[in-house]
Amino acid sequence: MASLLQLSTLSFFLVALSILFTSTPVHCDDAAEDDDLLQGLNSYRTARNLSTLVKNDKAECLAEELAGELEHQPCTAAVPATPQLQLANYPSILKKCKIDINYTRDGVIMQVCVPHRVPTLVLTNFTQSHYSRYLNDSKFTGVGVGSEDDWVVAVLSTNGIEGSFSGASRAAMELGLMMLSPCLVALLLGLFVGMNSKFNLGLKLGQKTRPNLVRADLGRTRLKKPEMAPKPKFRWAYLSLTDSEKPKMAQA
Repeated sequence: MASLLQLSTLSFFLVALSILFTSTPVHCDDAAEDDDLLQGLNSYRTARNLSTLVKNDKAECLAEELAGELEHQPCTAAVPATPQLQLANYPSILKKCKIDINYTRDGVIMQVCVPHRVPTLVLTNFTQSHYSRYLNDSKFTGVGVGSEDDWVVAVLSTNGIEGSFSGASRAAMELGLMMLSPCLVALLLGLFVGMNSKFNLGLKLGQKTRPNLVRADLGRTRLKKPEMAPKPKFRWAYLSLTDSEKPKMAQA
């Protein structure tokens, strides 16, 4: 009796699970699908000699949140690309992703709706539609992809601050570095010029000093007391006088 009860309970549990998974489509591998879409977009750009898009974490956060907001909306024939969607809670979404709205101006948000999110159809909805003009633009260097139900959102970012989807603190730091860079270059250039001038001055002083020293050495050489010439050696000649030449002594 107990075993029969356990068997019926297990059967009911399995039936309930089968009904749950067959009635509601579940996308358990959204991240893998998003990566496949990114790979397809980069293949599209590579074929056109454009740089590949790099993942932008802030843009990805925004894309995921926007896909969640669009989840229960019906698919439309065409949705225009825009820097920001007309959503009442769009500012709160940016705040959640720590994005300053001032740094989304040059970015683009693209969204497509494809029943059951068939990968090939999703890709062609981006590459063979009015969105292709943005994918063909070299100024876009980053991307974030998010998907929910039948909706897929792709956010394109730029290297510039106004399209970086950065937060206020990071953007301010980048802007500060950009403003500081010319000053830093000027400072380093000034130090280099100053050191170079001192080095050249030292060379000039050295060149002026060395001839004086040489001339001084030459002067000392000329002022040296000349050595005395050796005294001539006299030779004494002894003459032998003959008897006739010898002086004669007077006789007393």
